[in-house]
Amino acid sequence: MKKQNTLISILIINYNNHSLLKRSIESCLKQSYKNIEILIFDDQSNDNSPNVLKKFIKKKKIKIYFKKKKKKTLEKIHEGETEEYAIDCIWILV
Repeated sequence: MKKQNTLISILIINYNNHSLLKRSIESCLKQSYKNIEILIFDDQSNDNSPNVLKKFIKKKKIKIYFKKKKKKTLEKIHEGETEEYAIDCIWILV
């Protein structure tokens, strides 16, 4: 059996899509490959998305970033701690 050493990062980009958000996150957590991190970026959703995301804050594999209004920063909320990150752009390499 092959070892699961490689960390796989799963990116979820969200804007006002609370109805599918919980199912998407739970689907990622149920994958058979366990060495994962889930990075969730919320772009100032004004629906129920922030409340859905707050239910996953304590999960070790999940890092949630909320875009701050009128700023080029992301606010990372993880295990109850808040940090702000400056951003110019996010590169997604496939």
